[in-house]
Amino acid sequence: MSVRCRSAAAAHLADGDPRVHCNVPNVSSLHRELAVAIPRIPTARAVSAQQRHPRQPRIFDQGTPDARVTASGFTVVERGRSFLKPFAHSRMQALVTGGTIDRQMLEGLYVLGKKFPSLASDILVNLRLQ
Repeated sequence: MSVRCRSAAAAHLADGDPRVHCNVPNVSSLHRELAVAIPRIPTARAVSAQQRHPRQPRIFDQGTPDARVTASGFTVVERGRSFLKPFAHSRMQALVTGGTIDRQMLEGLYVLGKKFPSLASDILVNLRLQ
């Protein structure tokens, strides 16, 4: 999450009461914990090769987005978690492309992400300009 914009810089983007949606990687996600267990990465906070590719050098815990967005002039109006991703992105993509994981399974993983939010792959926050 690159919340480097300031309220004044973002204010011109929308009229009324604009909202910003942020989605950041969760440090305690199931796939990160699995990567530590097998071991593919040394710790859950380690930056993976996948994260280096889109230049996503940080992993967040639940409190991190709040502190960053507040410092940038936003207020968190809603937070949540979404998807329980058991494997890293490349493996998940291969399983979906190969037909091993179908749409019904993906929908089930969204349900499980809400049921077990601490293991979900992402932290979601919706923001409002202060």
